[in-house]
Amino acid sequence: MSLKNDKNTSRKKYVRRTNGLTLEKLKQLEAKGPPPGERPEALPLEDIHIAPLVFQWRPANEELAAEEQLMSDLVRFIEGDFPPRALDPIVVTAIGKQFFVIDGHHRLDAYHIARWEGPVPVRYYSGSLKEAETTALKLNVKNKLPMTRDARSEAAWRMLVAGARDPAWKRTQNEIMRASNASRSTVKRMARALNELGSDAFAMTWAAVRRMSYQEQQGEMNDEGREAWKEQKARKLADYLAKGPSLTKDPEITAWALEMVSSLLPGQLTSQWPAEARENLTAHVEEVAPDKAGALVEVLDALDGWESL
Repeated sequence: MSLKNDKNTSRKKYVRRTNGLTLEKLKQLEAKGPPPGERPEALPLEDIHIAPLVFQWRPANEELAAEEQLMSDLVRFIEGDFPPRALDPIVVTAIGKQFFVIDGHHRLDAYHIARWEGPVPVRYYSGSLKEAETTALKLNVKNKLPMTRDARSEAAWRMLVAGARDPAWKRTQNEIMRASNASRSTVKRMARALNELGSDAFAMTWAAVRRMSYQEQQGEMNDEGREAWKEQKARKLADYLAKGPSLTKDPEITAWALEMVSSLLPGQLTSQWPAEARENLTAHVEEVAPDKAGALVEVLDALDGWESL
């Protein structure tokens, strides 16, 4: 996450730090030799590296308001005393000769924003690269900034795709469920979709797979240019909404307010996200009445079959 300053104000804008390091690149680093032997309690900031495509499981375009607030709190804590105070240790793992964050990306970003000059407290994870990837997800699920159901689904999809790409990265559906907290029905749907799409799915997110499936059913496949335009418009609106009153502090009030704007909005939103609505309903029933979940899935499957006639 980098720091930008407006010309007319000192207000800080947070942009998540990122890079293009892939799992394949990390595998190559791991194969180059043994990791460093020393394990100091703190590392220089410039010696702590990131590989967000592998270890950061939260999508960059969700929970913007919560992320903004978390970053503000972290920076305020660091700068709230003199000399500045360190945050809780960041969890790192050695890959080749470098140390990579597996838990603590927001804390690392906060150090950069606060222009931290001292050593950064760390803890070390000593498992393999594959184990570190899974541990990063488990730690994210339990973290202060909760992962949404969509984020957990995307994490489960990434793990399924990784296993399809490389047999050494294959995990059972139960292992994926435990690591991501995704529901059983969601993981099974993903496995069916991956089997149907084959290698075409490797470059797709789970959201894109769901959207493609819905559009194919409706016969309304949009061209890539229009999809990109809509995503750009949605991003601008999301950025605008994130700067206003919190929409996530009390979702019930937010839902009520949207209904006040237009009584048609709830139905329109549900029709826009049919797969998400189905997943949310199924996951909720699995949580509160697991013995009824199977019957619900059968009914929804029957409705899908009826709609396709």
